Amino acid sequence: MGLTGAVSFNEILYLKSPTNYCITNTLATLQQGSDTTTSAIAGICFLLAAHQRVQQKARQEVYEVISEYHFTQEITKDHLKQMIYLESVIKESLRIVTPGRAFGRRIGADIRLS
Repeated sequence: MGLTGAVSFNEILYLKSPTNYCITNTLATLQQGSDTTTSAIAGICFLLAAHQRVQQKARQEVYEVISEYHFTQEITKDHLKQMIYLESVIKESLRIVTPGRAFGRRIGADIRLS
């Protein structure tokens, strides 16, 4: 039971069926992981599209790092470490458009379980 004495939505699910509660939470966690990745990428793309100068500078940095190898090698951690501006753009985008913002559920009234 919560601090206020009210029963939370999760507690109701658990009391009805602990097994279903575990399955539901596991599936929700998996879904949330893919949702946050998708929303993070979408947010970064949106901000890059809205700020063409930043997009061009990030693109130029990527081309400079990769063109040294004439696009014949896979991108490695060493390549990514050289992309300082791109890393900054990604971090700032994630700061502005935080993925996975969630609003918790609240039950409007007490529920009695028998």
